Amino acid sequence: MPRSQRPVHTRRATRLFAKGLICTGDSATVSDGLADDYRLIGVSGALWNKSQRIQELSGNGPAFGTVTPSEVEIRIFDGTAVVMGLATILEPADTIRERFTQVWVLDRTRWRMVSGQITAVAMPLPAPPPQP
Repeated sequence: MPRSQRPVHTRRATRLFAKGLICTGDSATVSDGLADDYRLIGVSGALWNKSQRIQELSGNGPAFGTVTPSEVEIRIFDGTAVVMGLATILEPADTIRERFTQVWVLDRTRWRMVSGQITAVAMPLPAPPPQP
């Protein structure tokens, strides 16, 4: 795949993961998007493996709400992508904002997430620190 196309494919993979995998509760789709040795550091600091993450997300469905990624920044290093962004989760009774970092690896023709970290964000969004 030409280097110029990689960010588009990675952005699509990120969007599909956020909107499709997390919200649908489809464990087969979640499993396909994660590498076998996937690890996630959750909001609480707990370390999750692939099967734990699939189990957690498999209960999600239409009642979960919608996830909208924004401020997505993708950096490509050969067959690896680092994706950072802000996820806004609209639930029936609440709005949650989380910063995320994801590491994706190009596995032949598709991207698979190998690692992630989620950090809760205070509402309203805090101002970024000044740049040196």
